Amino acid sequence: MTPAGRAAQPAKPRRPVQRILGPWDSRAPARRGRMGLTADEIDAVIALQGGCAICHRTNRPLQLDHDHRCHPGPVGCRHCVRGAVCARCNKAIYCLDDSPALADALAAYLRRTAAPQ
Repeated sequence: MTPAGRAAQPAKPRRPVQRILGPWDSRAPARRGRMGLTADEIDAVIALQGGCAICHRTNRPLQLDHDHRCHPGPVGCRHCVRGAVCARCNKAIYCLDDSPALADALAAYLRRTAAPQ
């Protein structure tokens, strides 16, 4: 298309950029009602934890973690929410198949093979 033809076309409306206002923006429409929790309940979980439930970092966006035995798939219910974790820790949980035994085995391996300090 020529530059003149491009100028004649109406501009497409731009989709708003989703911004995370803090470590957890529970006011985002996509977050409201997730897993049956209200925005206030989600905020209470975050305030109680003080950051990621696993690594305790406060500078990362958080995701609700749920027990997949209760509800397989990406969305659970209010009864199987375990807490809020950062994406990195949530991925670790996923890679360990939600298995405490695998997590213990991984921790033992890391301790056993750690370089002397």
